Amino acid sequence: MKEAKPLRLPINEAGDLKDFDLVQLYSLHESRKLKKLFHLHPELVHEESNDQGSKEFTICCHRCCEWLDENKKGKAKEEFPPNSIAAGVDFGEPRRLGLATPTMPELVLLAKVRHFHNVVKVQGNHKPGGRSDFTKNQIRGHSIAFRHDAPMVTAIAMSLNDIISNVKHPSLLSLLDQMER
Repeated sequence: MKEAKPLRLPINEAGDLKDFDLVQLYSLHESRKLKKLFHLHPELVHEESNDQGSKEFTICCHRCCEWLDENKKGKAKEEFPPNSIAAGVDFGEPRRLGLATPTMPELVLLAKVRHFHNVVKVQGNHKPGGRSDFTKNQIRGHSIAFRHDAPMVTAIAMSLNDIISNVKHPSLLSLLDQMER
């Protein structure tokens, strides 16, 4: 995997090229201690040193922890935890490649859904005459999103712009000038 050739892409309107090492895009961590590759976000692997030596650690979600426990006992049903990086659910991290962060208008154009509303409810377990240690509190959330039409509208506008830029007839050009005003 480390032997893959970098991808050469243009980075500006002038056509300047830059090499992108795509291996950095993948969420892989090479342990210095174990000399092995792990399917982990490198940004989320921490190293701690003390008098007894150093150790590497990361924090796993509850589903991955359950899978690790089942795997140790030989009872894991899947080869990898579902929805994990190891199972192939990895969107990569563009910052690792040195790509510019998209502007807000660019993010809006790229979005597949349009956010409408969020509701977050914090539900405590404290009831009169009941428990008061606030363990097992719950946070529940709902989000409403609509399918976003910006990519389609942008494509239509760009194709109309191409059509308009190729107009040569004088009467149509004067009509377009009047519409711009």
